[in-house]
Amino acid sequence: MNELDRRRFVKGATAALLLSESGHGLAADDDCAGPLFSTGDARWQTTYDAALAVLSRNVQSLPRFDAPVLIEGANYDGIWLECGPHEGLVYRKFNAAAARNNRLTFFALQREDGQLPANNKRSEACFGQIQMVVPVAATAWELAKATGDDELLRKAYDSCSRWEDWLMRYRNTDPWTGSLISNSVWIEANHLSPCREIVTFFATPRRSRILRYRTLPILGR
Repeated sequence: MNELDRRRFVKGATAALLLSESGHGLAADDDCAGPLFSTGDARWQTTYDAALAVLSRNVQSLPRFDAPVLIEGANYDGIWLECGPHEGLVYRKFNAAAARNNRLTFFALQREDGQLPANNKRSEACFGQIQMVVPVAATAWELAKATGDDELLRKAYDSCSRWEDWLMRYRNTDPWTGSLISNSVWIEANHLSPCREIVTFFATPRRSRILRYRTLPILGR
């Protein structure tokens, strides 16, 4: 998404909030029917049906948020900020409630200072790193627009505004570019890490930013 697209995104989200304030809510883009796939090839059909069954079993409730979410599955018993909201968006026509909750979990667990958790696992909610690849603000806007969910849009705007304030307060530390700093072995760890490796811009409803990376000296680039 280029800078112009992000400006349109911010304008669109702001306009939607204003419409909601005036009593004119979002109109849902999605139709009611979920995706259907049917084929005469028994192997393809069996594989498709099995995949949907696995996804259905991965809709589970986790501690600290009492509503079903779509977990990662396999050895990953939880949802991660880097991908959970985006996966929920893709899964919305199969389970709209889980798609919504894949965002609300992070908003509900947000700290008073604005930091979002990196994940919510069955064992713990982790704040040890920043783990956002697909901006949660952008996927929340897409889901709210697709489903006509004014309440989700309001919550996302408030939460992501506080999240951005946290990033600007603790991560806007590059003296040369004014960029947000992202660190650690996972590339996205929190501001307590002593390692400074990569520069990342994040997109939220209040400020439009482009994702970019600074060349890593350790790679010789």
